[in-house]
Amino acid sequence: NEHLQKWTTLGGGPSPDISTFNGSDIMAGPFDVSRDPSTGNLYCPDRENNRIVVFNSSGTYLTIFGSAQYKLGVGAVGVAINSAGTTVYGADFSYTSLYAWTITPGTPPTYSNPVSIALWDVRHIQMDSHDNLWVTDLTHNRVVEFNGSLTLQKAITITGSSAHPFDVAVDPLDNVFISDFDDGNIQEFNSTGQPLRTIGSGILFEPAGLALDSADNIIYVADYGNNRVVGFQKP
Repeated sequence: NEHLQKWTTLGGGPSPDISTFNGSDIMAGPFDVSRDPSTGNLYCPDRENNRIVVFNSSGTYLTIFGSAQYKLGVGAVGVAINSAGTTVYGADFSYTSLYAWTITPGTPPTYSNPVSIALWDVRHIQMDSHDNLWVTDLTHNRVVEFNGSLTLQKAITITGSSAHPFDVAVDPLDNVFISDFDDGNIQEFNSTGQPLRTIGSGILFEPAGLALDSADNIIYVADYGNNRVVGFQKP
């Protein structure tokens, strides 16, 4: 439906529902959303418009960056911000690249020309509590960890009959949760990459996005094939 929704409670309704901004501008294929922990600003990859759109915490439009200006191709699919709010990372599956922009605070904020590295068929990116960046690598059925300077740290490969890593979340204990879109489950690994358990088998159909609540008690899953969000109590 090409819009961004904010939900205050599960089972309630969205408020606000951002479908137009900056006059009559609209998003085409919004694919992810990430919150800047230092300002509360929201970053949304606008996939088919080759850009990232920035809103404040109330949903008010702030600015746009990316597009041909910064070499972001048709395929902006992931975004993440470090804890200090000084760097924003973006994933582009059409150029199979990962970008890092330096943020200059302001109203609106501004963004440097990015540094970038070549990747694979990336779908989502997430920051952990150590400001390491986790990237899903669909080509090799794995997630890959980079430090803030985009230096490779390690990789975790998922297993399954049709393994398809879509998103990743990392808790404060460095346990890693990976949504397996085709096999319909969430796979959990410890900090060294050893498998711990599988969550949601028989309940989820095409699980996509993942998020942990602030108390680290519940993992929320965008259950794409069932058009819903499901919350699981962490073991």
